Amino acid sequence: MMYNQRQFVTCVVVGFLLCLAVCECRRIEGKQLRRHKNRGLLRFPGNESTTTRPSRSTNPMYRPFGVTKTTRKQKNSAIRGSRKAVVVTKKTYLRKEWCKTQPLKQIIREKGCLRTTVINSFCYGQCNSFFIPKSDKADDKPTAFMSCGFCKPRKYRWILVTLRCPGKKGMRFKRKRIMRIKKCRCMAQDVQFP
Repeated sequence: MMYNQRQFVTCVVVGFLLCLAVCECRRIEGKQLRRHKNRGLLRFPGNESTTTRPSRSTNPMYRPFGVTKTTRKQKNSAIRGSRKAVVVTKKTYLRKEWCKTQPLKQIIREKGCLRTTVINSFCYGQCNSFFIPKSDKADDKPTAFMSCGFCKPRKYRWILVTLRCPGKKGMRFKRKRIMRIKKCRCMAQDVQFP
């Protein structure tokens, strides 16, 4: 059951990021500046009160922000989005997450036994987390969406390490079970909201 919840949270995060990417593409490609009928001023869609003149630059490739060249095919194949969609953050604020698997010499100790060194790995990285507050007071949940990404083992196996114990009577060897990490990855983790 826990695995299905993790898959669900991962799917929700991926869907959310895809939605952000589509909204950002639609915002950039969909903003077409229109010339004012009388004065030749520029008017942005959705903000009819704001008018600005384009500034001239020495660069012949200069275009005001939001102006893109579109072909007829692109105009006909524009992505239509929901008017209820809310842009939560800019794409530039979303950092690319990363997670590395680094080698580690791990010392295994047990009282009365000789220590042993095992070559293992550890996870190190920075993963994205989201907390989006709810907008409806009637709902009992404190959040509309919450996901915490952690750099943690994706592939691992449990191994038995045998320790020599010369000081213990009747038990010369002791086995200890440890996790050997093979690969790490940013994955969503279930957390409780306080």
